[in-house]
Amino acid sequence: MDYLDQAEKYFRFAIEKMPAHGGRPIVMGRFRASHTGDMAPRQFYVLAEWESEEAFKSFGDNAALTRAHSDRESSTSSTIRHLFDGVNLTDPAFRFDDVLPLLRP
Repeated sequence: MDYLDQAEKYFRFAIEKMPAHGGRPIVMGRFRASHTGDMAPRQFYVLAEWESEEAFKSFGDNAALTRAHSDRESSTSSTIRHLFDGVNLTDPAFRFDDVLPLLRP
């Protein structure tokens, strides 16, 4: 099985399982071009919203998902997993003032 087969297998499985662990897959994409920045580009990505940091950790640490996470690790040489706090900009009740706390350390 090559890395693309493993990546596809992982993404299919993970995207299906995320909701049961508090994750909501939002976007899956493929790298197109690098414009600025110093992070090595990723060929594929999944952007998900998590109910909490605990939910995110639970998904990564869940023993029942060990095989899937193993597929992910063997299909890439440089996995990154970052957490961000955010505000839903498409929410009709959104106000720019809601973003200001995110800009402050």
